[in-house]
Amino acid sequence: MRSTILTLVCSLLIISCNSKKGKTEPEPGPADSAAVANDPASRLKQEMESIAGSLDKLTPLEQDKLKALLPAELMGGAQTSAEVNNNNGASVATAAYAVNDTIKVTLSIYDCAGEAGVGIFNTQFRSLESNVQETADEYTRPATINGVKGYEHCDIPGKTCSVTWFASGRYLVVLEGTNIESRPLRQVAGTIRL
Repeated sequence: MRSTILTLVCSLLIISCNSKKGKTEPEPGPADSAAVANDPASRLKQEMESIAGSLDKLTPLEQDKLKALLPAELMGGAQTSAEVNNNNGASVATAAYAVNDTIKVTLSIYDCAGEAGVGIFNTQFRSLESNVQETADEYTRPATINGVKGYEHCDIPGKTCSVTWFASGRYLVVLEGTNIESRPLRQVAGTIRL
């Protein structure tokens, strides 16, 4: 009797487990797919994931080639310094420009190719989407630079502003200035071609 009950219980457990294996989550229907396609946040996420996937397949530039992308002059100011550093495995070329006695501008170009570059793209650019904010003293908001989505950030009391955008399918570009507003920076950013 005892063995019959034990056999019956084991059989029920096996049947129960096998019936759960066959059940899956329902496939999203056309209405679900349309809702995702029309949701701006979902579209942006898919676009960013697609870009990150493409970047991962690219070979990073040699440091001297990345440095050569820095213009010799910006906003009428001559380049005062230029260097290339390795930032967590990704290269960044940075140059400083003295526009006049009060306005200083720095241009940084990150090569987002390869695994380390994707990390920079995700932490430096994709994170800006969640940091969009505006207060009396500071703001971060979307901006269009050279026809692509970017961001502008200003610290009003500190008199510093920056614009950040993704260029040529691989470069994260950051243009920062002191004693300058974001509008002139956006205009200058529009002249930088990579």
